[in-house]
Amino acid sequence: MDITEQLEQAKAQFKPVTVDRLIPVDLDLGHLAVFDKNPLDTKQKSAKDLEDYLHSLARDSAQLLYNAVFSLETAANEDGVFVDLPAPVTVLPREKPLPKDKPMTKWEKFAKEKNIQNRKKSRMVFDEATGEYRPRWGYGSAANDPLNDWLIPVPSNADPYDDMYAKKREEKKERVDKNRKQQLRNQGEAAAIERGVDPRAARKAELEAKLRASKKATASAGVFDRKLDGDVKPKGVKRQFAPTVGDTSAERESEKAMAARVLKKQAATLGDVNTKKATHLMQQLEERKNRAMNSRDGKKGAKRGASSSGRGDKGAKKRKMK
Repeated sequence: MDITEQLEQAKAQFKPVTVDRLIPVDLDLGHLAVFDKNPLDTKQKSAKDLEDYLHSLARDSAQLLYNAVFSLETAANEDGVFVDLPAPVTVLPREKPLPKDKPMTKWEKFAKEKNIQNRKKSRMVFDEATGEYRPRWGYGSAANDPLNDWLIPVPSNADPYDDMYAKKREEKKERVDKNRKQQLRNQGEAAAIERGVDPRAARKAELEAKLRASKKATASAGVFDRKLDGDVKPKGVKRQFAPTVGDTSAERESEKAMAARVLKKQAATLGDVNTKKATHLMQQLEERKNRAMNSRDGKKGAKRGASSSGRGDKGAKKRKMK
C-alpha cells in the first residue's frame, strides 16, 4: 500500500470541514449559538437512522460555528490563543423574575410627604482647626476627634460630681441602640409587606408569641405564676381527660376505635390479619409455656424426694448396725 492510499483512508475517517447548507444558518458568535432554518428530513426507516441523521446535522452546525470562530482575529500569549467574540445578537429571556421594589422606610415616606430632597454631601470636609480635609463621618472624622471634648461644661442642674464623659458615652450608646432597633423594626415591616401582611398585625402577633413564651419560661411552666390584671388566657387546644370513675363505656369505645385504627394500619402494611388464627397461636404458646413450667416443677420435686429417702436409708442402716 503506497502513501496515497494511506492518505485516502485517513481522509475517509474524518468528515470535511466545509459544510454546504441550502439555507444559510444564522450565527450568534456572542452566545456561541447556531440557528439552522433548513427543513428536517424525517422520512427515516428506523429510530437509529433518525438519531444518526440528527447527530450529523448537529456535527455540521458545530463545524460551521468553529469555522466562524476561527475566522476571527486571534491573540496569542503564554496561556494560549484567544479570540475576542462580538457582542451577542440574540436576546435571551430572564432566568429569574424581575426583583420587586423595596418598600420605603418611615423616613422615606416622611420625606416624600414633605417633599424633602436628599442633597448629596461630599465625603471629605475641610477642617479649619487642622487645615486639612477629613471625613465628614466615621473613623478619622472631626466629630469623633477626642480633642474636641477636652473640656465639657457641667450644667447648672446637674450633679457636679457626675462624670460627664461617661454620661456622653452612655448617651451615644443609647442613640446607637435606638437606631439599631429602628432598623430591625423597618426590616420586619418590609418583610411583612412582602408577605402581604399588615405590619401592625404582624408586630402584634410577634409580641403575643413572645409573651406566651415568656409565661412558660418558669419552673412550673406558668401554672403557679401570679395572674396579671386583664391577662387573657392563651388560645389553643385544651387537653381533655376522661373521668376515672363512673361509666366506662366511653373508655371501651375509645379503646375499640384505637384497636381498629391499629389493625387497619397493620392490614394496610402487612395485609389482612386473621384474628382467630392469631388467638389460637397465642393459646398454644401459653399452653407450651405452662407445660414446660409444670414439668420443671415436677423434676424438682422428684429430686427433693430422692434426696430425703437416701438420708432415711442411711439412718436405718446405722441403727441396724448398732
